[in-house]
Amino acid sequence: MCGLYSILNFLSTLDEWKDEEPAKALEYVLEAAEAEGVLTARWITGGYRSSELKGILNRIFQRWWMPFEAFFLCEIERLPGEQTHGLYCRILECGGAVIGGSDDRSHWLLFSKVEGTQSIIDSSDNVNPVRRFDGRSRTFCSDDAIVILARSRATFQIG
Repeated sequence: MCGLYSILNFLSTLDEWKDEEPAKALEYVLEAAEAEGVLTARWITGGYRSSELKGILNRIFQRWWMPFEAFFLCEIERLPGEQTHGLYCRILECGGAVIGGSDDRSHWLLFSKVEGTQSIIDSSDNVNPVRRFDGRSRTFCSDDAIVILARSRATFQIG
Protein backbone atom coordinates (compact mmCIF):
# COMPACT_ATOMS: atom_id res chain seq x y z
CA MET A 1 0.00 0.00 0.00
CA CYS A 2 2.95 2.35 0.51
CA GLY A 3 3.21 2.96 -3.24
CA LEU A 4 -0.43 4.04 -3.34
CA TYR A 5 0.11 6.20 -0.26
CA SER A 6 3.10 7.83 -1.97
CA ILE A 7 0.82 8.72 -4.88
CA LEU A 8 -1.76 10.14 -2.44
CA ASN A 9 0.98 12.13 -0.68
CA PHE A 10 2.04 13.61 -4.03
CA LEU A 11 -1.53 14.51 -4.95
CA SER A 12 -2.04 16.19 -1.57
CA THR A 13 0.80 18.61 -2.39
CA LEU A 14 -1.14 19.98 -5.37
CA ASP A 15 -3.41 23.00 -4.90
CA GLU A 16 -6.29 21.40 -6.81
CA TRP A 17 -6.23 18.34 -4.50
CA LYS A 18 -5.63 20.03 -1.13
CA ASP A 19 -9.35 20.30 -0.37
CA GLU A 20 -10.17 16.80 -1.61
CA GLU A 21 -11.54 14.46 1.05
CA PRO A 22 -8.91 11.76 1.76
CA ALA A 23 -11.43 8.97 1.14
CA LYS A 24 -12.39 10.47 -2.24
CA ALA A 25 -8.74 10.90 -3.25
CA LEU A 26 -8.08 7.26 -2.29
CA GLU A 27 -11.09 6.25 -4.39
CA TYR A 28 -9.57 7.99 -7.43
CA VAL A 29 -6.23 6.24 -6.91
CA LEU A 30 -7.92 2.85 -6.47
CA GLU A 31 -10.01 3.43 -9.62
CA ALA A 32 -6.79 4.09 -11.55
CA ALA A 33 -5.20 0.93 -10.10
CA GLU A 34 -8.30 -1.04 -11.06
CA ALA A 35 -8.19 0.34 -14.62
CA GLU A 36 -4.52 -0.70 -14.80
CA GLY A 37 -5.50 -4.22 -13.71
CA VAL A 38 -3.45 -4.10 -10.51
CA LEU A 39 -6.13 -3.71 -7.86
CA THR A 40 -5.83 -7.28 -6.63
CA ALA A 41 -5.04 -8.86 -3.28
CA ARG A 42 -1.67 -9.96 -4.68
CA TRP A 43 -0.63 -6.42 -5.59
CA ILE A 44 -2.08 -4.77 -2.50
CA THR A 45 -0.44 -7.19 -0.04
CA GLY A 46 2.71 -7.95 -2.04
CA GLY A 47 3.47 -4.41 -3.10
CA TYR A 48 3.63 -2.54 -6.36
CA ARG A 49 6.60 -2.35 -8.70
CA SER A 50 7.67 0.87 -10.35
CA SER A 51 5.96 -0.05 -13.63
CA GLU A 52 2.57 -0.38 -11.92
CA LEU A 53 3.00 2.88 -10.01
CA LYS A 54 3.97 4.70 -13.20
CA GLY A 55 0.86 3.35 -14.94
CA ILE A 56 -1.40 4.37 -12.06
CA LEU A 57 0.09 7.87 -11.95
CA ASN A 58 -0.21 8.48 -15.69
CA ARG A 59 -3.79 7.18 -15.68
CA ILE A 60 -4.67 9.67 -12.91
CA PHE A 61 -2.92 12.50 -14.76
CA GLN A 62 -4.78 11.69 -18.00
CA ARG A 63 -8.16 11.15 -16.32
CA TRP A 64 -8.03 14.46 -14.47
CA TRP A 65 -6.22 16.41 -17.22
CA MET A 66 -3.35 17.14 -14.88
CA PRO A 67 -0.22 18.76 -16.31
CA PHE A 68 2.13 16.00 -15.12
CA GLU A 69 3.74 12.88 -16.49
CA ALA A 70 5.47 9.99 -14.73
CA PHE A 71 8.74 8.56 -16.05
CA PHE A 72 11.16 5.86 -14.99
CA LEU A 73 14.28 7.37 -13.43
CA CYS A 74 16.39 5.74 -16.17
CA GLU A 75 14.51 7.87 -18.75
CA ILE A 76 15.89 11.08 -17.21
CA GLU A 77 19.23 12.19 -18.61
CA ARG A 78 21.98 12.39 -16.01
CA LEU A 79 24.71 14.98 -15.99
CA PRO A 80 28.21 13.55 -16.50
CA GLY A 81 29.24 11.72 -13.33
CA GLU A 82 25.92 12.42 -11.61
CA GLN A 83 24.95 9.88 -8.95
CA THR A 84 21.34 8.94 -8.20
CA HIS A 85 21.23 11.20 -5.12
CA GLY A 86 22.29 14.20 -7.23
CA LEU A 87 19.68 13.42 -9.86
CA TYR A 88 16.96 13.25 -7.17
CA CYS A 89 18.08 16.67 -5.88
CA ARG A 90 18.06 18.16 -9.39
CA ILE A 91 14.56 16.81 -10.07
CA LEU A 92 13.26 18.32 -6.82
CA GLU A 93 14.94 21.66 -7.55
CA CYS A 94 13.13 21.77 -10.90
CA GLY A 95 9.77 21.30 -9.16
CA GLY A 96 9.45 17.57 -9.78
CA ALA A 97 8.94 14.73 -7.35
CA VAL A 98 10.24 11.17 -7.03
CA ILE A 99 8.62 8.02 -5.71
CA GLY A 100 11.61 5.91 -4.76
CA GLY A 101 12.21 2.72 -2.85
CA SER A 102 13.85 2.44 0.51
CA ASP A 103 17.24 0.78 0.82
CA ASP A 104 15.95 -2.79 0.78
CA ARG A 105 13.27 -2.05 -1.86
CA SER A 106 10.50 -3.12 0.51
CA HIS A 107 8.94 0.33 0.95
CA TRP A 108 8.11 3.31 -1.31
CA LEU A 109 8.79 6.90 -0.23
CA LEU A 110 7.85 10.24 -1.78
CA PHE A 111 10.65 12.75 -2.33
CA SER A 112 9.19 16.22 -2.81
CA LYS A 113 9.54 19.83 -1.73
CA VAL A 114 7.56 20.66 1.39
CA GLU A 115 7.41 24.35 2.25
CA GLY A 116 10.47 24.95 0.07
CA THR A 117 12.56 22.19 1.67
CA GLN A 118 13.58 18.98 -0.09
CA SER A 119 11.84 16.31 1.95
CA ILE A 120 11.14 12.60 2.27
CA ILE A 121 7.51 11.76 3.00
CA ASP A 122 7.15 8.32 4.59
CA SER A 123 3.56 7.11 5.02
CA SER A 124 4.62 4.42 7.50
CA ASP A 125 6.28 6.83 9.95
CA ASN A 126 3.55 7.98 12.33
CA VAL A 127 5.94 10.04 14.47
CA ASN A 128 7.90 11.95 11.82
CA PRO A 129 6.32 11.35 8.38
CA VAL A 130 8.09 14.33 6.77
CA ARG A 131 11.82 14.73 7.19
CA ARG A 132 14.53 16.68 5.42
CA PHE A 133 16.18 15.03 2.41
CA ASP A 134 19.91 15.62 2.72
CA GLY A 135 23.26 13.94 2.12
CA ARG A 136 22.68 11.41 4.88
CA SER A 137 19.67 10.08 2.96
CA ARG A 138 21.66 8.76 0.00
CA THR A 139 20.82 5.17 0.83
CA PHE A 140 17.15 5.86 0.05
CA CYS A 141 17.90 6.84 -3.56
CA SER A 142 16.90 3.77 -5.55
CA ASP A 143 17.44 3.53 -9.30
CA ASP A 144 14.02 1.92 -9.84
CA ALA A 145 12.25 5.16 -8.94
CA ILE A 146 9.41 6.99 -10.66
CA VAL A 147 9.93 10.65 -11.56
CA ILE A 148 6.98 13.03 -11.72
CA LEU A 149 7.52 16.12 -13.86
CA ALA A 150 5.27 18.94 -14.98
CA ARG A 151 4.24 18.71 -18.61
CA SER A 152 3.87 21.91 -20.60
CA ARG A 153 0.72 22.46 -22.61
CA ALA A 154 0.19 24.48 -25.74
CA THR A 155 -1.53 27.79 -25.13
CA PHE A 156 -4.32 28.81 -27.48
CA GLN A 157 -5.43 32.37 -27.90
CA ILE A 158 -9.02 32.88 -28.94
CA GLY A 159 -10.20 36.06 -30.59
